[in-house]
Amino acid sequence: MLSAFGVHVTIYQIALVGTVLLAALAQALMRIGARGRKRVLHSFLNPWTITAQACFGIDMVMMIFAMRAIPFRTVMAVSSLVYIATPLAARFIAKDPLTARMMVGACIIVVGIVTFFL
Repeated sequence: MLSAFGVHVTIYQIALVGTVLLAALAQALMRIGARGRKRVLHSFLNPWTITAQACFGIDMVMMIFAMRAIPFRTVMAVSSLVYIATPLAARFIAKDPLTARMMVGACIIVVGIVTFFL
């Protein structure tokens, strides 16, 4: 267990947050890899897409690790943060636009997560 500023964090919790960030990164990389490809095969076999697939593989291992110690309902609630992290990653990594509709959707997701934990 790690401790900083009076907050105790386990390696399992770090892994769970890491899965959200890694999945968002993988989605942004997948977007870059699919962009501007004339042939479908090139969309699957380029460095961006292959890196994204590796991120998804690592993400899966981290999720399984986190599920060993964190209740399933908590894992699923925290995992929904990927729907907020993905548009942000797409904006800053893949240079995709971030629309008002996306931001409203993100706020709705946050309200749902907060409600879930009440």
